[in-house]
Amino acid sequence: MGQLSDAFFSVAKRESGRQRPFLATLEKTVSYDEAGECVMHLAARLAPFKTRSVGIRGTTIATMLLTLALDVVGCRIVLVPGVLAAKREFLDGLGIVAVLSEFSDIEKECPAARSSMDGQHECGEQEIVLFTSGTTGVPKAVMHHLPTLLAGVHRSVSLGDARWLFLNEISSFAGLQVFLHAVLNGGTISLAPLASTPLEQALRLALATRVTHISATPTFFRFLLGAAGQDDIAQLRPMQITLGGEVVDQTLLDRLSARFSESKITHIYASSEMGPCFSVHDRRAGFPASLLTSDALPVRIRVADGELMIKPKGRAFNYLNAAAGMTADGYFATGDLVERAGDRYVFVGRSSERINVGGRKVAPAEVEAILLTVPGVDFARVYGAPSSLLGQLVKADIVVDPSHTQESVRKHIHAVCRDRLAEPQRPRLLNFVRKVELLENGKIKRA
Repeated sequence: MGQLSDAFFSVAKRESGRQRPFLATLEKTVSYDEAGECVMHLAARLAPFKTRSVGIRGTTIATMLLTLALDVVGCRIVLVPGVLAAKREFLDGLGIVAVLSEFSDIEKECPAARSSMDGQHECGEQEIVLFTSGTTGVPKAVMHHLPTLLAGVHRSVSLGDARWLFLNEISSFAGLQVFLHAVLNGGTISLAPLASTPLEQALRLALATRVTHISATPTFFRFLLGAAGQDDIAQLRPMQITLGGEVVDQTLLDRLSARFSESKITHIYASSEMGPCFSVHDRRAGFPASLLTSDALPVRIRVADGELMIKPKGRAFNYLNAAAGMTADGYFATGDLVERAGDRYVFVGRSSERINVGGRKVAPAEVEAILLTVPGVDFARVYGAPSSLLGQLVKADIVVDPSHTQESVRKHIHAVCRDRLAEPQRPRLLNFVRKVELLENGKIKRA
């Protein structure tokens, strides 16, 4: 039995007979007792996969239980995002012998596991594999040692009563972190991944299960604050709100602070490669410059040419299908851009997302932050559009508050951008839309 499943069964044993909920959806609730029985039954069926690399696709009650069962068996667990699930040649090249999304997949995939010696790994420390987004090339498979991941999980008696709203896919680092925190502390997971759950249903589940912890992207919280049914949202009383995965601007932090004045609000910086690096709790955008010299972090950080660089203090990560690409002195280039502002550094976006306007580099997140201050703008997505003259122009998709007209919002946007943005940053193309498409990890889809 692995460390993860061992921790789960310790909680299940402690809660035996109490019908403590472990997993919940709008349709079903599974207690720790029920989950424990199911995991052991699944582990017996999964025995042919021992020492193999096995993929998990999707975020459901079934996949949560399958993940624990694979840990019991001693598999390398590969968390496969939906965009890669159909790319079996790519997955086969990584030695993944099966991809499971339902209990019925076990028997269908068993013959391949029995006939192939590929995908075996040496028994020892349990491993979990995550994938990078692949927005700038082939997705990279990041191999993490489970003991290292578990060592970074905060454990507290109070977290035993936590009820987590699970909005991310488990294949994302943010989703995996919520899963690990819930399992190791004996919390309850309310499953509402945004890739398959409308916001209204996620809110209904949050209210029904009285969630205490909400961890999501800034994009989700902007949707939440701008959604209809604000009376229902006012009933949410989370103890903890955690934002990560995208730039967090001051306007959003101020709105969250006003709506959830009694909640602890945390901005966490983490990545698929490095895991959790640091967090900020002062409700201010960015992070204190003093963190660059802090010895209290699990990593070392520095800024080089406006890019955040991270160096692990312990074991470095490995890619299964690429070189790690560290600097000579052991730092990893995150691709996240920052600027110094007084005693802080503020995030301005990803280097891969910059728009090249006649040689001037524009960060979409900076433009979005300004657009979101315009009265009547519910949501904004900024990206580059081709231009025969300048290479690219700044384009913005705008969702308008129903109480405003498109024309009035257009006029306000032009006025605010003229006053607060440099010429290359100003959106030349405004596209008014009903909604903005998201990726399955809850982030804005840029292209």
